[in-house]
Amino acid sequence: MSQTPSRMVLTTARTLIAERRSWLQHGWRRGNRHVMRRCAYQAVVDAARMLGLEETRPLALLADAMAGPGMSPREAIPVFNDNHPHAEILAMFDRALERL
Repeated sequence: MSQTPSRMVLTTARTLIAERRSWLQHGWRRGNRHVMRRCAYQAVVDAARMLGLEETRPLALLADAMAGPGMSPREAIPVFNDNHPHAEILAMFDRALERL
């Protein structure tokens, strides 16, 4: 399996929120130096920055997995994140990764 930049970003982002206590609804990011909680959108942005990679394509892939083509990532990902349980958020990351 090829490690494209988008795959690297999505895999890292999924890891950032893999534990329930690291995931956040109804907000972008909260925490302190011990525990950082992020929504799915912010996890992708943070992962891209950590890796020094572009976030646009991974965000589009995740938005397509969550809402289908047509909705902007800035709209689709937060709406899905705030209205679905943690397991479904992780499943959407898996779905986006399968499409690569």
